[in-house]
Amino acid sequence: MEEDIEHYVIWTTQNINPDQCKQVVDTHFPLDDHDVIILESPQKVKSVQTANHVQVLVRPRKTGMCFLQINGFQKEVIYYS
Repeated sequence: MEEDIEHYVIWTTQNINPDQCKQVVDTHFPLDDHDVIILESPQKVKSVQTANHVQVLVRPRKTGMCFLQINGFQKEVIYYS
């Protein structure tokens, strides 16, 4: 992973709401200034089955293309740029 990409996990006991995730991330990393990817693994491959969580990748805004491959799994990715 590139040095300027930071990785976070949002944990919750409730169902994951994409809009709430976006608001949480925007509070700490304004979406106008950062590239953000939020993704949730399919239930069958989650490392912690009993807790809802999403992976968040953040970096300062750049121009150009961003390619994402994680452990060979196809993910549903929400990309805010």
